[in-house]
Amino acid sequence: MFGFSQLNDPGFVRNAADFQRATSNIDFTFNWFYADNRDISYYSSGLLPLRSPKVEPDLPRWGNKRYDWKGWLPFDRHPRQTNPDSGYLVSWNNKQAPGFGASDAEWGYGAVYRSLALEERLRKQLRRDGDVDLAQLVGIMSGAATADSRASETLPWLLKAVGRDQKTAEARKLLSSWLRSGAQRVDRDRDGRYGHEQAIALFDTWWEDGRHGVAYDVMKGRLGAKLVRKLPRGIDDHPRLGRGSAWNGVAWYGYVSKELRTVLGARVEQPYRTSYCGRGDLGRCRATLRTSLAKAIDRILQEQGVESVRQLTYDKHEDDIRHTTAGVVGVRPIDWQNRPTFQQVVALTSHRPRG
Repeated sequence: MFGFSQLNDPGFVRNAADFQRATSNIDFTFNWFYADNRDISYYSSGLLPLRSPKVEPDLPRWGNKRYDWKGWLPFDRHPRQTNPDSGYLVSWNNKQAPGFGASDAEWGYGAVYRSLALEERLRKQLRRDGDVDLAQLVGIMSGAATADSRASETLPWLLKAVGRDQKTAEARKLLSSWLRSGAQRVDRDRDGRYGHEQAIALFDTWWEDGRHGVAYDVMKGRLGAKLVRKLPRGIDDHPRLGRGSAWNGVAWYGYVSKELRTVLGARVEQPYRTSYCGRGDLGRCRATLRTSLAKAIDRILQEQGVESVRQLTYDKHEDDIRHTTAGVVGVRPIDWQNRPTFQQVVALTSHRPRG
C-alpha cells in the first residue's frame, strides 16, 4: 500500500505534515499517531465515499445512479490534528472529531467513551502536577486498563439521582467507596479477589440482570417497557465476555449519563428533545431509581444466599481473558484488563535533520 511505503521511507516522512500526507494514502479506516521531540500529530485514514446530496441517511432511497456516492472525502476533511492546545492526544475507539459522521451501523457515539478512562486520569495528573513523566504515564494507562468505565461514567449520576435513600444506604456506601477508588476491577494484593467485590457484584446486578436493568428503568419512563428494549445495540459490553476488551461502543452508557445529567440540572450539550426518566421530573425519576436499586439488592442477596450487601462476593475469574487455542498447547486464562490495540512508552530527546 502506497501510504505504508511512504511511512517507511525516511526521505519522505521528516515531520508531522509529511506523516499526515503519508497516512492519507492508506485506504482503510484507522487512527494513526506521530511523535517526535517537537510535535505530536494525528490523522484518521480511509477511502471514504461522499454521499450524494440527494440522499437522506435515515430514509430509504431509489437504487439508481442519481443516488450513488460522488467521489471521496478529500485530505483536508479527514479528522486530523497537530500539537493541540491540550498538549496531548487521546484515542480509544471514541468518535474521531466533533461534527464528523458515523457509519450507518454505529449507534455507540454519545457522551461516554472508554477513552475517558485515559483522559480523565491524564487531566487530573496535569491539574495536580502540571506535567506527566514516563512512570506517571504508565500508571495512567494501567489505571484505565482495569477501570470499569461504565460505572465511572454512569454511577455518579445514578447515585446523585437516587439521593439519600435510607433503604439503600449501605449499598450506596459500598458503591460510593468503589467510585472513589477509581471503580477498579483489579486484584492488587493477589488474594484471588477483586477489591470492592461487594460493590462490583451489586452494580453488575443493578446494571443488567436478565430482563432487569437500571438503564431500561432510566429510559422507559417515556418509551415504555416494550419499546425501550427495541433500541439498537446491547445494553452492556462486559469483561465476562472473555475478549479482553470491554465498555466499548455501547450507546446505553451515554443515554443514562446524558438523561440523568439533564434531569439533575447539570450542564448538557445538545440535550434530548424529550425527557425520559420520570418524564423529566426529578421526584418521579428518583422514585424509579430507588425502586430499581432496592430490587437489585434483593435479587443479588437472594442469589448469593446472604443477608447483607457487605457479605456479597464476586468471582473475578468470570472476567478472565480466555485465549483461543490455535495449536497443540493452549494458554491459561489471565486476569482481565481492557486491552489497547498498541501500547508503547517512548521518550524522544532529539531528531534527525528535518530537511
